[in-house]
Amino acid sequence: MSAQPDRAGTTRAAVNRPGFYRRPPAHLRTERLVLRAWTDADLDPLAKIFAMKAVWQFRFDRGLTREETAAFLERQQESWRTHWFGLWATELRHR
Repeated sequence: MSAQPDRAGTTRAAVNRPGFYRRPPAHLRTERLVLRAWTDADLDPLAKIFAMKAVWQFRFDRGLTREETAAFLERQQESWRTHWFGLWATELRHR
């Protein structure tokens, strides 16, 4: 008997494959970097960076307001919650 597709068109056999629906890791580490999910604590440092005109020169020709930065941060967090992928916050790893 073959597996029947569910509403999303995925068969039970595909769902049972190891790692098929596994969520991404909360962070990745390399020798130099830490890639991690965005948190609310990122708003203050990110707002300082995004306020600089040079950061958004070619997209908006101005820096972003704190409210625009907060909306960006929320979109990134929402992408990870709903789609399990999105942009990572990147930090230099302390040695």
